[in-house]
Formats: sequence, C-alpha cells, structure tokens
Amino acid sequence: MNRFYDSEFAFLEEDLEKSLVCYIYKVYEGKNLMTDEDYKQSMRVYGEQVFTNKHTKLLVNTIHSQFSIVPALQEWTAIEIAPLTISLQRMAFVMSPDIFSQVSLEQMMEEDGIAKNYSAPRYFETEEAALKWLFE
Repeated sequence: MNRFYDSEFAFLEEDLEKSLVCYIYKVYEGKNLMTDEDYKQSMRVYGEQVFTNKHTKLLVNTIHSQFSIVPALQEWTAIEIAPLTISLQRMAFVMSPDIFSQVSLEQMMEEDGIAKNYSAPRYFETEEAALKWLFE
C-alpha cells in the first residue's frame, strides 16, 4: 500500500494493482478535533487521487472517527468530491460505534449527488469483512 496523505486525523492509502483506495481515521489522541477544513482538505486529496488513478474500490474505516459530517458538508461532498470519484464501483465502510458519526456518514451517502452515481455502499463491523466483500 502506498500512503499518499497523512494528517493528525486520518490517512489515505492506495493499491494501484488492486484498484483500491483507503480512507482510514486514526485513533483520537484528544488534542484537537477535526474541523470542517481538515475534512475538506482530506476529501480533496482523496477525490483527486481517485480521479487520477480511476480506482474502482473504496474502503473507509471510521471506527476511530470522532467527526460528524454535518448537512452542509454532506452537500459539499456530493457537489465537489463525488464527481471526481465516479470510477468507484464498490464502497465498503467500517462503521464507527459513535452513533452521530455513523448517522452522518449514512446520510451523506444518501445525498442526491452521491446516491444516484454509485451502487449502494455496504457497511461492516470489521475491516477484514469489508475487504473480503470488496474483492469477492
């Protein structure tokens, strides 16, 4: 895996041979909270990388996420990022036990700009189960 983005809150990796991109939230260290701008920055990098490399599989691990994607950011993601990632055919999400993070992610995936362009994402409790589904 090639790590192409790393911040205090998340990192992004890709495997070009497997056409896989991963967005992984880091364990919260209790220093700073992720801001809307932190989220936008990581999403811009993710979107550009998927657009450039035409990835077909996405794994998002939100187990350690402490960030809720508010409606304005859900809409921003649908408008600004979704058009860059239309090559994605399978999306697997490992869900955070934090109910607010979980609900905000599910709501974002239902935004018109996202839902109409992709087949339904699948949600998992473990990264192993998500990867198994992505490659079956």
